[in-house]
Amino acid sequence: MFDDLTPKQNQPTPAAVPAPQVAAPPPPVAPAQPMEASAPVKTAEPVGAEVIHTMPMEYYQGVKTSAGVSGNVAAPAGEKKGGKKGLTIIVIIILVVLVAGSAWLLYQSMQTPAPAVTPQLGEAPAAPAVEVPVVPEEEVAITEIPVVETEVAEEEIPEIEAFDPSKIRQTALSMVGSLDTDKDGLTDVEENLIGTNAGLSDTDGDGYPDGGELKNLYSPIDATAVMLSEKDFVKLYTNEQWGYSLLYPSTWLLNAVDEAGRDVMITSARNEFVNVLMSEKAPEQSLEDWYLEKAPDVNKSDLKSYTTTEKLTVIESPDAFTVYLAKEDTVYIINYNIGLKETADFPALFGMIVNSFQFLTK
Repeated sequence: MFDDLTPKQNQPTPAAVPAPQVAAPPPPVAPAQPMEASAPVKTAEPVGAEVIHTMPMEYYQGVKTSAGVSGNVAAPAGEKKGGKKGLTIIVIIILVVLVAGSAWLLYQSMQTPAPAVTPQLGEAPAAPAVEVPVVPEEEVAITEIPVVETEVAEEEIPEIEAFDPSKIRQTALSMVGSLDTDKDGLTDVEENLIGTNAGLSDTDGDGYPDGGELKNLYSPIDATAVMLSEKDFVKLYTNEQWGYSLLYPSTWLLNAVDEAGRDVMITSARNEFVNVLMSEKAPEQSLEDWYLEKAPDVNKSDLKSYTTTEKLTVIESPDAFTVYLAKEDTVYIINYNIGLKETADFPALFGMIVNSFQFLTK
């Protein structure tokens, strides 16, 4: 009975299992297209069907499998040995080239200056860098900046010659007064100083012209009887040494030329000034005789005499620029000086100074 069975090569027959029906092997695969090892595909078996075990296909094709490790199919015949090793070397070479290139680019970026940044719209372009030379400490020259001292210039007092009664102007003061628009006895310059209306002869409307009120020591800007001594535009000067007082414009500068107070100068902002001087005479000598002695070329008939507001008798030089008063053995001289000017801006204020002059009572 056993002689009738022909055993198949390398195919064990499991016990109690019918002989499997082996299907014809598939045609051999060409070596140029190796097949990748894959896990055998299990087919769904019907429930209750008898399980039939077949031999793996590789046995029919004569391909060996790696025994009992992972079931992966060994490289088919014809694949080059060491393929994975060659691929690893290529990858290492590529990595080395990339690392070397990156290192070279990093080195170049450190050596090359950063490109200029283009300013955006509305931004000011960056100022170019300026190299500042480093000067050794011993070569640095320290330059001292000179300190300029600024001196406050004091108001200059015009230099005048010694008063000489014999010097008489060819033109009288009344003829050289500057512009008087409203013909009220005050020049336009004086009206601006006092505060009266240069276009109105009676600023306060009290019926008296502005110039007349000023000479009589009344305020031309007050309708009531207000004295000049009560107004801010005049000041009272008192000379205790020589015993007199007078009014003068508050904006003018008053200085004693000498320490003894024998010569006082009252200067306007227009470089016109009034001097108050002292001179001596014999107690029995009249003021008129004293003057004619000092000015022998003047005729007695050319002198003018009048009484001031303060009831003092004065004589006036022919040109009306100088007035003389006397007390005992002293002569008080009040002189108006306009320098080299052709016109006089303050004739009425000069008259105010003369009329306000008075001796101090003891």
